[in-house]
Amino acid sequence: MRKITYAQASLEALQEEFRRDNKTVHMSTDIPVELQEEFGEERVRCTPISESAFVGAAPDSDLWPTSEWPPSALWLWTRW
Repeated sequence: MRKITYAQASLEALQEEFRRDNKTVHMSTDIPVELQEEFGEERVRCTPISESAFVGAAPDSDLWPTSEWPPSALWLWTRW
């Protein structure tokens, strides 16, 4: 089994989805440079902290928004 970091796994998953569906967009406060270089600023956007807002807007658009939540936030949620 290949061992990679969380960041690398996340980037590879996003790249795979972007290649599969050209309606996929990514919005985050910390965008992967490689993703923006490959897919452009129209599909990879740096935004203010509001992941729930733009993911919640998905039903009103023809796009598939993605977002990254920091691993530490996931850890905190599992601890509650």
